[in-house]
Amino acid sequence: MEKDEKMRLQAIRQAGIKYKQISLWMTAAMALAILFSCRISAKCDDIIAQVVNPLIVSAIFSLVASTAYGEAWKAVAKSSPANLAKFYLAALVIKMVAGTLVFLIYVLTCDKQNILGFTVIFALFYVMLLVFDCIYFARVEKKSRLS
Repeated sequence: MEKDEKMRLQAIRQAGIKYKQISLWMTAAMALAILFSCRISAKCDDIIAQVVNPLIVSAIFSLVASTAYGEAWKAVAKSSPANLAKFYLAALVIKMVAGTLVFLIYVLTCDKQNILGFTVIFALFYVMLLVFDCIYFARVEKKSRLS
């Protein structure tokens, strides 16, 4: 393997590791910020049903989605970097379908009074992850010129 190829693979590996670390920290920070704001507002009478359950579901979805996205990105970037643009679009659609499924399952199985709280919390996590993915991988693409 030539030196340029080794450097490209190392850059991909490093970008994947950094992506996982940052997404984990962002998920934890978002969860703590939501819990802190709920505690400060003191409007959460039933904090378990209104905040904690939606927070757990949203955080798990965020962690699973970001881990799967990072691993899939690494695989595509290593094997066929020319197809990264198609990957970004396909991954966005898959993440949207998965998010919709999680939302529908939660709505159908949980208490109807807490749907609005779940919607807000889940949307915050989803948008945060979406914006982070766009910014992070735009910077990686610009810096490394992988595709």
